[in-house]
Amino acid sequence: MANSPLKHPVIGPFKTIEDVDHADLGELYTDFNAFPVIVTGQGENPDTKVLMYALKKWGLEKLCIEAPSYCTHLLQQGMLDEYFINYSMVFAGGQKSPGYASEFGHMDHPHADFLTLGIHESNFIFTRQKIRYGVTNETDLSGYKY
Repeated sequence: MANSPLKHPVIGPFKTIEDVDHADLGELYTDFNAFPVIVTGQGENPDTKVLMYALKKWGLEKLCIEAPSYCTHLLQQGMLDEYFINYSMVFAGGQKSPGYASEFGHMDHPHADFLTLGIHESNFIFTRQKIRYGVTNETDLSGYKY
């Protein structure tokens, strides 16, 4: 906050979904001079499920999350429905890809189906994929549409 000209209104804290239900959330912030801080969980541990519940109560149905480590966290929580991966032919980022250092192995992992695949110019490919949880090495994939 010390290095930001924006206001930082604190919303919460919400320890449980019931706390969100009992709170007067008011309107979703439309003041572009404010960066609301939503506090969930207990101590230093935020609660992603409570956060997502609060955002849904505000009417947010879709989020754009660009942090690979947070996408991995959402995968681990079973809370990521779709993801987009863009290949820009620029090699940067090192080991910062979704799923890096996660507990998912080749025998038990979320699976994805391509929803769309596109190309822009000759050096940018973009994909949209649907996550399917509970896929194991014993899952019959013959019914999946690719």
